[in-house]
Amino acid sequence: MGHLGETLPFLLWRFDSRAGPDFYAVKLAKPPSQYIKDNIVVTTSGMCSAEPLNCTIAALGHERMMFAADYPFERAEEAGHFIDSVALDERVRADICFNNAARLLNLANG
Repeated sequence: MGHLGETLPFLLWRFDSRAGPDFYAVKLAKPPSQYIKDNIVVTTSGMCSAEPLNCTIAALGHERMMFAADYPFERAEEAGHFIDSVALDERVRADICFNNAARLLNLANG
C-alpha cells in the first residue's frame, strides 16, 4: 500500500479493540492488527515527512516498508532527498530503500 499504509498503521489498536467481546466479538486466531502486520507491506510514496515515517516504522516495523516516490504526484528528487536525509539508522534506511524489496520480490542481490 502506498502513502505509508493509508492510515492502517494508525488504526491497529482500534481494529483490535473492535474485535474484542465489548464490540463485535470476532473470533480470529490472531488479533486483526497481526494479520495486517503479517500481510501488508507499505511504501513511502507521497509521504516525505519524518513524523509519519517514524510512526509507521513503530507500528509495522521497518521490515514491512519500501521506498517509493509517487511520481507524477510527487517529485522523485524530493522523495529521494527525503529518504537520503531523514534521521534513520543506516541499516533501516538500506532495508527500506532496497533490502526489503529484494527480499519480498525475491530479487537477486548484485
